[in-house]
Amino acid sequence: PIWIDYMEVALQGKPEKALQIPENIIKAWVHKDTGKAVAVDDPKGLEEFFVMGTEPHALVRGGAPAVQTDLDGPSPTLEELF
Repeated sequence: PIWIDYMEVALQGKPEKALQIPENIIKAWVHKDTGKAVAVDDPKGLEEFFVMGTEPHALVRGGAPAVQTDLDGPSPTLEELF
């Protein structure tokens, strides 16, 4: 909380800047307990970021791939997550 208060004052009047995801980073859905690839609609799945080539092998269930290489698609912001 103190850091948030400090940064709020420190960044006052400065425009927000969206961070760019490097081209070699991809998103993949993994099981929250095992870390293995799961489909995007798996209730125990979490979206994680990986350096391309290090992601778990993609699984497909119900036609929904676990790995997304197009990072321009919809994704929640940090504010939505917290």
